[in-house]
Amino acid sequence: MQKTSKITFIEQNRQQPTYLEYTRWDVTMANGEKWIFLAKGNFKKSVGDDITYEIKNQQQGTAKLVRDTQFGPQVFNTKNVQSNKDDVQKLIIRQSSASSAAHFYSNKNADEQDVLNLARMIEEFVYNG
Repeated sequence: MQKTSKITFIEQNRQQPTYLEYTRWDVTMANGEKWIFLAKGNFKKSVGDDITYEIKNQQQGTAKLVRDTQFGPQVFNTKNVQSNKDDVQKLIIRQSSASSAAHFYSNKNADEQDVLNLARMIEEFVYNG
């Protein structure tokens, strides 16, 4: 079950073994609940932040943050992700064009420049018709 509340207090639990990869944080909420969160390094939220969390284990008092996908990195990186997809698509088209040109000239007497010129013509045709 997911809940949302404002953080009123955060404290690192120093009684945990030091060999653990995660740091234990005791977090108190405005709704009166207190939960244990594990984080690599510092807790990623601050006092006063509204967070959405999910109870992992009621008996142990553990919970985990729920990522807000509406405002998460996916939204901020959309331009970069789209750019990467475009770059990959261009490489796929180039590879396919080169492969088609090499296949066309496979049983003909042609040099590398003939194959590359045909590959560029095919690529141009794919982009511009």
